[in-house]
Amino acid sequence: MANHSESRSKRVFFNNIDSYSSKYIAQFLSSCVVGESLANEEEEDKQEQASEGARFQIVGTVANKGAKKQRFALEEYWVS
Repeated sequence: MANHSESRSKRVFFNNIDSYSSKYIAQFLSSCVVGESLANEEEEDKQEQASEGARFQIVGTVANKGAKKQRFALEEYWVS
């Protein structure tokens, strides 16, 4: 059976993950904790939860086959 952190993870799909805007939005989301809110929390609590919580899994299409794999992306799919 999957542990609690694996069951909380969310997979997010981006189209053209190698484009400027999609790349930076996906990179930001890959560092966010699933279900965490920025409102009404102390700084110490945020740091503890960030290290323990499940992160978003980033997947998406890539227009340029020759580009190197994005380090924040779990999976990349090429557009033909």
